[in-house]
Parts: sequence; structure tokens; C-alpha cells
Amino acid sequence: QLQGAITRHIERHTNWPKGTIRVSFPYGLPELPPGLENSTLEVKKNPKGEFVGNSSWSLKIRQKDNAYRQLSLSALVEVSREVAVSSRPLDRGKNISLEDITVQKKWFSRLPQELLTEPGSIVGKRLLRSLREGSTFTAGMLSEPLMLKKGKVVKIVYDNEFLSITSFGLAEDEGTYGSMVR
Repeated sequence: QLQGAITRHIERHTNWPKGTIRVSFPYGLPELPPGLENSTLEVKKNPKGEFVGNSSWSLKIRQKDNAYRQLSLSALVEVSREVAVSSRPLDRGKNISLEDITVQKKWFSRLPQELLTEPGSIVGKRLLRSLREGSTFTAGMLSEPLMLKKGKVVKIVYDNEFLSITSFGLAEDEGTYGSMVR
């Protein structure tokens, strides 16, 4: 009953769809006195902090005769999201293909910053760190793919309406599409 009351409160005060919220009580539920089956529960989240993660709640249990009890409890609130995850272990520096990604429902007690949910925003990018199978992707772990490797022969072109010059050189740096290299 307490778990359902907190879940309904979160569903009313957030834009998360029904069925995407999971509430658990790491320190257990308080013992409720008998005879409270027909009571009304008033739920309030303590003002500090987010809904997701460890949070403190205040419950007012009001009986038919208007007598009430107030309870405080801690709850762990998790939200599920469909996210893109690695379908296998991926090495740092790898250019990501569609076969490297799968979409899964995952539970979060803290929503990662810059979480990427769409495979289209990941495919073709280069990994800045290695990932285990099932790891989520964030924008900070991806970069544009390398188009040019250090030490490779490159074609240098200067072209304007009056002059066109073409030469070959040796790349002294790695580079991504559109970047300047020495």
C-alpha cells in the first residue's frame, strides 16, 4: 500500500509513463498499526533532492475519524528507460557500427548526464574509452571518427577562383573530418 502510494505520487508529479517507476525500501517498511486498511494516505516528498535515487518521504495516514499518524521513510526510486547499449565488448578507438549497438530497457537510480538513447546518434562515432557488453553510451565517451592517421600521405589542395595548387604531404597529426592538421 505504501509502495503504491509513492509510485502514484511520482507518476502524478513527473512526465514518466506508468510502469516505468520502481520503488523499493532499502531500510524496510515501518510497522503499520492494525486497522488502517480503510485509511487515506497522503504522500509528500521531502523538498530536497530529485525523485530518482535515494529519497526521503513523509506519509500522513488519515483515518475515518480524522485522526492521523505521520511517518517518515527512505525509498530508492528507479526509472526505466529504453537506451542504446553495447551489444559486445568494444575497444577504445573503435568506430561504432549498428551491429555494436542494441536497445534495451534499463533501470536507473541516477540518470547519467548526456545519456544517448538513439542508435543513430552513436553509429559512425569513435569510442574514447573501452566498454563492456551492456554498457550505456554517453556523449562524452564519443568523438568524430578519425579520417586521417598520423604518418599517412595526404593530398593538399588549395583552390580559389584564380589559382589551384595540388601537392602531397605527410600528416603530422591525426584528424577528423573538417579538422586542420599539421
